[in-house]
Amino acid sequence: MNQTKQKKVYYSLFPTGKEITFEEYLSKLSEWKLYTLEDRIKFLFKVLDYDQDGVLTPPDISIFISQLTHHKYALSDRVRVRADGRLGTVRHIGETKFAAGVWVGIELDQPVGKHNGTVQGVKYFTCENLRGLFVPYANVELVEHVKIAEEICEQLSGFVGVGGGSGGGGGSDALGYEKFRDALVADSCYRSELDTVQVGL
Repeated sequence: MNQTKQKKVYYSLFPTGKEITFEEYLSKLSEWKLYTLEDRIKFLFKVLDYDQDGVLTPPDISIFISQLTHHKYALSDRVRVRADGRLGTVRHIGETKFAAGVWVGIELDQPVGKHNGTVQGVKYFTCENLRGLFVPYANVELVEHVKIAEEICEQLSGFVGVGGGSGGGGGSDALGYEKFRDALVADSCYRSELDTVQVGL
């Protein structure tokens, strides 16, 4: 009984993607090596552009970082609400009686919430009135990830200067494809990384 179990790996640029075999890994690696620099940059931009709107922003990169690290939120995590940027601290994670699904209860830094941790007569956590808020699990992001994403966008923007490239859109920390490409090509470190980005074991 010398059965060898096929080793499983994940394609590192698709952290939430399907599991693949080692043979598939080698095949994808070979494909990647055949890509031109332009093709690699286009591929990377598409992967990072979470909402596929053609503009790379800190929220896009923050989501990618969360997926890549497979972060699971925990009590006391510092988070930001994706929809409007409100900041706070996680006080509850789990199902609720007011709606289906997994919800994150947040004690907001400012009194711009909806309650004090009690919803429809059920106490989930305690905080000052109007500092409590519940959002679906997928609608929050770690403040730490947000900061990293903002730094990455600022760094990339710096390589091409203000107004460098075209198709920026969405503010000074947003990057259209051409600006993203120019930034990667302009920096030797990023350019060399594109030669080694591959399927992760």
